[in-house]
Order: sequence, then structure tokens, then C-alpha cells
Amino acid sequence: MARQIRFSLPHQCKYIVQKGNISTPIFSYNDDFEFYLYNLKELCNRYDCKIHAYSLLTDQVHLLITPASSNAISKVMQSLGRTYTKYYNQYYDRSGTLWDGRYRASLVSPTEYLLTCMLYIEQSPVRERLVKQAHEYNWSSTTHNMGITNNSFITPHEAYVKLGQSDLKRHEAYRSLIKLPLPGNETTYILNAINGGWVMGGHEYSKLIEELSQRRAQPRNRGGDRRSLCFNNTINKNKDTA
Repeated sequence: MARQIRFSLPHQCKYIVQKGNISTPIFSYNDDFEFYLYNLKELCNRYDCKIHAYSLLTDQVHLLITPASSNAISKVMQSLGRTYTKYYNQYYDRSGTLWDGRYRASLVSPTEYLLTCMLYIEQSPVRERLVKQAHEYNWSSTTHNMGITNNSFITPHEAYVKLGQSDLKRHEAYRSLIKLPLPGNETTYILNAINGGWVMGGHEYSKLIEELSQRRAQPRNRGGDRRSLCFNNTINKNKDTA
């Protein structure tokens, strides 16, 4: 079966997932996490990619990235994959591949699924039972987006900025959202989009991507618009009080 061609469009946010080969651990000690993050930051600066959220789990990586050019993310992930594999194999005296094939990616609608994906990424350590609360995990962007720490590596997306008229209001709004688990239908939708390489978003965004890329953005027989609510009531309430 032919591999799905990835969408490669500038200035369109992507959700990236890369897993270890057959659930192989890819991070064992703090040095591993630090080495990966250092190189991710350097490569994103080199190829002009903005990181909005990330979570490094024991056997997988989740990233939310907006590239300035169509091939920027591919360059970052290819270089990062080779550099980290070389480091890990030398450090742990092993050989062979580290990754479970190529990374998975899905374009994300900025108005419909951006915040949902941020929450999904930063809640992943809780789902994996690594911590009880998202802000307790050291290797994610959660504490930055909650306003607990300051990480210059993170660039706030416009969807996040709209949560409030000041940093304080945005942090308060995000703290409220991160406490709420995503509905099951949302997590299923995200997983299906990532695994299939499809666009996350409604009809209008999918149509735009299809026009720009000249390829289908959603699987056939999709059965209606699955526009994400992403706790719209909570977000709208925060906007009103911002």
C-alpha cells in the first residue's frame, strides 16, 4: 500500500507524532530529554519553525509546529531523527533504528482544533499515567502555557493569544482548560487524523487545504462535519471576562 503523501504547506500548523520502534524507550534519563530539546530548538531556529506545544514521553514525541516554508518541518524532523539516533545508540551502546518508521503529521485548523491539540499534547503524560496532573510533568510545554514557568522556546499561537487580553488572563483561561479531560470523540478524531495523515478541521478549512495542496484533505465517506467544540463555552466565557 502506497504511503500517504504528507501535506507540506507554509504557515499551516502541524501536529507531529513520532514513536519509538515497537514502543522502544527513546528517553531514559534527563540527559536524553535535554539533548533532544536542545537540538529541536536549534533546528527550529535554523529552519524557521515555531513550536506552540510539545510533550516528550518515554517512547514518543508530540509536537505542535508552524513552519515558515513548505519543507521546513521535514528538514527539522529528518535532521533531529538522525542526530538523536546517533546520540542514543552511542550513549547506550546499541545499533539499528530507533524510530517506528517516519513521523506522523496532521494539519490543524487554527480556529477549530488548535487549542484542542494543545490540550491533547499537554495532557498526554496524564493519559500515560506518568503524572496525576499535567503541570507536574517536566518534559512538556504545559507549565509555560499555564504561566508557571517561562520558556523562550515556545511561541504562542494566535488561538492561544485570543484566550485573554493579557498574559495573566490567558494563563488563567488555559489553567481552567487543562484541568478538563477531552471528550472521547475528540481524542478518537485526533488519533484517526494523525494515523491517517488527514486534516483536522471542518469543511471550510479542509476545502482551503485541498485547493492549496491539490489533494484530498479528508477520508471518503466522512459522514459530516466534526468541528471541535474545544470547550467553546469555557473559552467564550473567558473571552467575555478578559
